[in-house]
Amino acid sequence: MPQINNIIFRCYFNNGDLHLVRSLIKYVTIILPNISYQLKHPQSVKTLGDLSIPLIWNNISDYRKFDNRGYHIENDTLIINVQYLAFNGIFFNQYKATIMTVWNIFNKTLSDVFGIELPRDYSLFLPKIDYSYYETEYIDDIFNKTKRNKNIIICNNKFESEQAIEFDFDNIIHTLSHSFPNYTFYVTNSSKIINENVVHIYDKTKNMLGGNLNEISYLSTKCNILLGRNSGPHTFCYVKENLLNPKTTFISFSDKSMLYGDEPEKWVDFGVRSFTDKNKCAKFYNISTKKDRKRIEQLCQIL
Repeated sequence: MPQINNIIFRCYFNNGDLHLVRSLIKYVTIILPNISYQLKHPQSVKTLGDLSIPLIWNNISDYRKFDNRGYHIENDTLIINVQYLAFNGIFFNQYKATIMTVWNIFNKTLSDVFGIELPRDYSLFLPKIDYSYYETEYIDDIFNKTKRNKNIIICNNKFESEQAIEFDFDNIIHTLSHSFPNYTFYVTNSSKIINENVVHIYDKTKNMLGGNLNEISYLSTKCNILLGRNSGPHTFCYVKENLLNPKTTFISFSDKSMLYGDEPEKWVDFGVRSFTDKNKCAKFYNISTKKDRKRIEQLCQIL
């Protein structure tokens, strides 16, 4: 095994895939301090900006989205594939889209190359963001002016994730905002719904350089209910402060899929309920119906 002087963390998928491994990446940089680090992904440098690791920007000729090797070594550089399907999906097939999958990917890599075993306390590696790197003063100002008895974030973004269910979020925003006038609904992306208790976050943060996903994550830590399709901004709501908060409720809209399997209810919690007392973590619901009326009825029952 050659001397490793450089490590590249490689992820050719989307922002959410990067976010979910951020604490594992940070842990590696702490336990192996005398190595040079780089990130290689096609997203904004801001996505993992608080890790302060230089970004290698992908180009088309080097874009191999479904390169499912676990890791490989080039000269003195270790290139770690941090995507769910690394090691040809052997961990993903067992644990699906959970912290256990990415923990095993990192653990096998560190064990093979350095003889290092990760601690088995999965909670140590739940995503955690240093919000001081981001423009949170905008969020504080918005929230302090609009908060109510309950505060709900609605992640109504367009999506690329195959498990997400397609429907018009405006129907939900309209019905919920009128049915629950004492709640504030923070909407992350464009919506035609106007109501005094609907706050359009996108309109207020769309000019942020590099996107607003980390700022939306910060807002989610102030809200009671986090609603979305397990994609984009909703994925950034999956941070340790929310996942281990019994007062927080996650509501997802995920369906069966070829990639994620037939039981989305088992992974919409990122695996948290498998290693945490249910009284010490958030509540998780998944609504998989394709019928708008039934979807709204189920939402109202939860709220």
